[in-house]
Amino acid sequence: MALAIKVKEFLEEKLKQEKIDRKYLAQVTDIPYTTISRIMRAEFNREFNPEIDTIFKIAKYFNCTMDEVIKRKVPTK
Repeated sequence: MALAIKVKEFLEEKLKQEKIDRKYLAQVTDIPYTTISRIMRAEFNREFNPEIDTIFKIAKYFNCTMDEVIKRKVPTK
């Protein structure tokens, strides 16, 4: 699965849970609204992948790890 689609799925879930919209998320994270929109259109824009800085800002805002944002399974020891 493409990275952008994983981030999109994460954002869809979190935006709904937190009851916030894309515009608000863009403002509080300092991520351009156009970048958020491109992520949310991920399945139609297969060539786009968010930059690591964008994923970091999303993780920081939602108080989670970048692994959670990209739905990466981290092996436990």
